[in-house]
Amino acid sequence: MKSGPTLHVVLVDRPGGRAQPPWARRARHCLRSAAEVRDALHKAGARQLWVAPHRRAVAWLLQALATHPVSRPHAHLLLGCDVDVDSLTSLRAAFAAIVPRAQAQLAGDELVEVLESDHPEDYCIGASVIDSGEQLLLYRGDFSVVVVALASLRRLDASGLLDPHRLSLQDGGQTIALGDYEVAIDALLIERDAAYRRRANARRVDTDRSFGGCLRRLRLLKRVPRDGFRGISAKTVARIERGEVSAPREATLRTLARRLGVKPEEIVSY
Repeated sequence: MKSGPTLHVVLVDRPGGRAQPPWARRARHCLRSAAEVRDALHKAGARQLWVAPHRRAVAWLLQALATHPVSRPHAHLLLGCDVDVDSLTSLRAAFAAIVPRAQAQLAGDELVEVLESDHPEDYCIGASVIDSGEQLLLYRGDFSVVVVALASLRRLDASGLLDPHRLSLQDGGQTIALGDYEVAIDALLIERDAAYRRRANARRVDTDRSFGGCLRRLRLLKRVPRDGFRGISAKTVARIERGEVSAPREATLRTLARRLGVKPEEIVSY
């Protein structure tokens, strides 16, 4: 997983309490009183993840916000306990985004690794089954939310393995498990997010080891347009790159290689 900017974890822990690993290892700051919380809130930055693992921590946050409201929220908040609607509304005024306590949640090193990746929105960091088992609520690594109708998954579950009461996250947030039934986050996002589809298609092209995939990468590297090959139409080049022509003729191969400045046999090395 390629890393993006470093994330600073701020742990709100009870007095004399021991921060539970792995948060203890990851926390840049550990706040142990309402006063410390109040002072730190007004210095919070966009690359901070605040972790409130218990009700005492949430109470400190609410106490600090009641006397010193935050006017420009930047940091993100991860909750480790249930919070009522009014408290959640107050917290949302102070944090740019919040992930409430979920039935399944990444924690510690796995969570931070996702949030520091170049595209955290491609991973799931929290999931809950809601509406009496009718919907699956997914929190992505950018703290956005996706709602999936479980009926759509049940239609694909021919073996009847799907169990909404046994929800977990696997593979560092890349797989959702509902009992013995597993679905890749990729399969859920590709239907619902156009930006994700574009990235997925780009990744597929980047890893395509066919002749057409190698030709396309080399052509783009050399900045040669599809209509830049004398005697070969742009339509033909497109068909080769899409894999519709698996074995170009020798004359075509030589023309492609000559224009791209490589030997014919070198095209498949790109």
